[in-house]
Amino acid sequence: IGARIDGVTATTRVVKVDLLAVKQHVRGATAHVRLVFTTTGRLQRQVTVTGRLLLTPDKSGEWQVFAYDVSKGAV
Repeated sequence: IGARIDGVTATTRVVKVDLLAVKQHVRGATAHVRLVFTTTGRLQRQVTVTGRLLLTPDKSGEWQVFAYDVSKGAV
């Protein structure tokens, strides 16, 4: 759709995170995401992106995505 739109405006942004801890140390997380945006230009529509990101901390403590399941739908 990139060639047919002039702009994008996010109307809804939601992230909910579930944590997995072992002996009070976080070992993993799942981020459930929902993004709704509208496009302007020749193609005007509302698009919803939903899914989940599976994360784990690396040795330095920074979070890394190791798997994801994301889907998009347009209205």
